[in-house]
Amino acid sequence: MDLDKLLKIGDRCIHDEPPVCVGHCPLHIDIREFMANIEKGNFKKAYKTLEKRMPFTRIFAKICDHPCEKSCVRQSIGGSINISELEKAVVEIGYTPPKKRLSMPKKNKKVAIIGGGISGIIAAYDLDRKGYLVSIYEKTDKIGGRIWGYENEELKKEIIEEELEVLNKSDIDINLNIQVDNEKLNNIVKEYDAIYLTVDLGLKDEIDLITFQLGDTNIFVGGFIIDKKSSVIFSVSNGRRGAISIDRYLSKVSLTASREREGVFETPLKYNIDDEEILEKVEKTGIYYTADEAIEEAKRCFKCRCIECIKTCSHLQTFDIAPNAYIRQINQSERIILGTHYANKMINSCTLCGLCGERCFLDINMKDIIQETRESMVLRGKMPISAHDFALKDMKFSNSNRFSMVKKQPSREESKDLFYYPLISYSKYVQGLYRGTGKTKYLFYPGCQLPASMPEYISEIYKYLIGNIKEDVGIFLGCCGAPANWGGRKTMLEENIKNIKDVWHKMEEPTFILACSSCYEIFGKYMPEINCISLWEIFDKYGLPSESKKVKGYTLNIHDACSTRYNEKIHNATRNITRALGYEIAEFKYLKEEAKCCGYGGLVYYANRDQTVDFIEDRKKESTK
Repeated sequence: MDLDKLLKIGDRCIHDEPPVCVGHCPLHIDIREFMANIEKGNFKKAYKTLEKRMPFTRIFAKICDHPCEKSCVRQSIGGSINISELEKAVVEIGYTPPKKRLSMPKKNKKVAIIGGGISGIIAAYDLDRKGYLVSIYEKTDKIGGRIWGYENEELKKEIIEEELEVLNKSDIDINLNIQVDNEKLNNIVKEYDAIYLTVDLGLKDEIDLITFQLGDTNIFVGGFIIDKKSSVIFSVSNGRRGAISIDRYLSKVSLTASREREGVFETPLKYNIDDEEILEKVEKTGIYYTADEAIEEAKRCFKCRCIECIKTCSHLQTFDIAPNAYIRQINQSERIILGTHYANKMINSCTLCGLCGERCFLDINMKDIIQETRESMVLRGKMPISAHDFALKDMKFSNSNRFSMVKKQPSREESKDLFYYPLISYSKYVQGLYRGTGKTKYLFYPGCQLPASMPEYISEIYKYLIGNIKEDVGIFLGCCGAPANWGGRKTMLEENIKNIKDVWHKMEEPTFILACSSCYEIFGKYMPEINCISLWEIFDKYGLPSESKKVKGYTLNIHDACSTRYNEKIHNATRNITRALGYEIAEFKYLKEEAKCCGYGGLVYYANRDQTVDFIEDRKKESTK
């Protein structure tokens, strides 16, 4: 098993990718976590979530221009989540004074910040925390720049002063009432190791829009030089990005590596809103949301995460796991030489239905991955014998001389005792025997489960086939090898396939009539050269048996087998037969190509019976009758 290739598949899964609102927030606040904490009524934790990414939280939460809201997925079904108002409410309800941070050891590197506005103070704050010797040069009598223009009832002067006091209490050297011109800048350049310039002095060097570096100099720019939109939150972001560049520059590491997701970026995450209901915004009754109002508004948030495979799969729900994490556990299990393989039960609890792959727009199919994993476990001697023991023994029995049988259609000579009036006149079966040629055109293969569960039907079906199909129909009892396939027993499966092919060649390559959908999948995957037709198609083509009873006033749900999810002929045939019997059809939501598993496949019943029950109950919930 190529584990490196497997991990690359896991890396393609977008389950853990950030939602679009986070990608469009230049600070990348974890809005999912933020909303989840509010919904639980934990406003202090919600505040801490803000504080992780948003410096001077009590200021910027009040004046953020919230670009995230414009990209909210709920916008078309009730309106965007009121993130801005929730941030304000969290500041009012959940604020806790910050703990005193441990000081970083000081580095022998000096950084000058030209301009004490929003971008400048953020860069200074971050660089001071990294241990640099920081000096701010501000032309006015106080730092903060535009912040003071937002002073109002919501953002009081006292709050601004309290938040900015962090800078005054730090080791930052704040120089007020100093106008920096080009001459002054030249002197600063000589004195400092790096400069963060937020004042436009008309410098002509080209600005790198990723690193904000001015040409090849030690000057990095920010503020209005970079952001012409006057966006508060982008100014905060630019200050932070400028500080990162200066830190890298002074540390003599790459300025550009791994910076693709700084600022605004487009996330690959997709969230399907087809099943979501319209919920209108919660209106606030005061200046801020009350706690209850905030909780209700947070409940509107989808906490966007790609769960297309999970929401349709009882197995992934039971183990509370997404494909990327599942693949990591498989990788870990495969690499264990000595020790307990804790993932074995989970790996053996998948029915291998493939619905996850059908739902995933990236075509990540856990069916194929788990199939290969089981084969690897068997090969390495790590598959517990107990997991599939009974099913494999049952398969061996079904292919032994105690069950398995291959017969041609009885010849005319063998059936001559039936050729008398009125049987030959009224019995289609006898007429079929009378037409016999001795050359098998079709071979009825009912599989192992139908003969075991309802043996009385086999003879009746066989008589029907002989009576309705003009060519000779033989019969072949046995197991297709599905248990070996599901159990990862490749050698056993290959032996079984060889035996079936030997019979097929010996019978002069007839068309197999399959009664079992699992057989249909095995034949299609491992024996594509054998032409197959479903028993459903035969009934649909030749009509129902004469003894079939029609009903009125009844409605049925049709469960499409996951093993034939792509077989349109079988889908149509089952519905035609159902209507021919007089039933109305109420379709499941998940049908045909997106059919859910019934719980039978993958030998899950033997490895984890509770999981099988989960599959069954999940399918029953979907039933309308």
